[in-house]
Amino acid sequence: MAPRFLLCALVAGNLADCALRAAADLPPTQVVTGDFSSASTSVSAIERQSLAGGPWYCAWGLQDDVFWFGAIPGLQIRRLQDLAAQLSVEYFIQAEEVAALTLHPGIYYENHFDSSCWDIPVDLESGIPISKDFNGAIGFSNARFYHHALPIAGFVWDPASGVHLQAVYPEPALVITLRSGLELQLAGQLVGGGFETDADPRRTRVEYYGYQVGASLSYKVWRALTLTIGGGEEVEREFDFFQAGRDLHGGSVPYARLGLEWER
Repeated sequence: MAPRFLLCALVAGNLADCALRAAADLPPTQVVTGDFSSASTSVSAIERQSLAGGPWYCAWGLQDDVFWFGAIPGLQIRRLQDLAAQLSVEYFIQAEEVAALTLHPGIYYENHFDSSCWDIPVDLESGIPISKDFNGAIGFSNARFYHHALPIAGFVWDPASGVHLQAVYPEPALVITLRSGLELQLAGQLVGGGFETDADPRRTRVEYYGYQVGASLSYKVWRALTLTIGGGEEVEREFDFFQAGRDLHGGSVPYARLGLEWER
């Protein structure tokens, strides 16, 4: 299969005060408030190739994610980022991926990295055949810098032509094909991951996650280019300093998304 290059940008800004629970340098029960904003970018380049003509495929490439944070009371972190390879073995049925094992070996850090910042997040997902239009889904995601493994479970249903429901935790989605090359997606998305902070005075692990609920439109501008625009609400944000036994929670903030996918 052809190489795919994906460029996404995400911007979120708070329009009101949000309640925050204490981070690494504050007692776990202290509550602070304040306005904050955030932004993130994601760039990846992936290539897939069939193994012996399919249905098994291997995929490889690179990913680079950066999350920027505005002034959040009790949080000294202003940026978290990663640079990693992506290595996958995938199984397809009729051009649809039904199972995959993916490794993301790389460095996950704040501003400065060293040899301690390595991690290899693992994603394992598989469909469970039930009927032609209804199937189960199960899997997990885990990593060295995760506090807990993340379960993946639910079902996938095609109730009508052009309608695809993915009722799968933690990222459910309803995808509606409006016409050829144009899709509407209503979805929940989990962003973030596990990272190691700078030495201040020593490195510690933090698991950052934001949960976004919103809508997006994807339009195939021409055969090699797909443009995606969307927005919604980031309903929850968490910085879990689990080694220190402290975490910080943020309230709801709006976000906007712009995506560009090029396939050749």
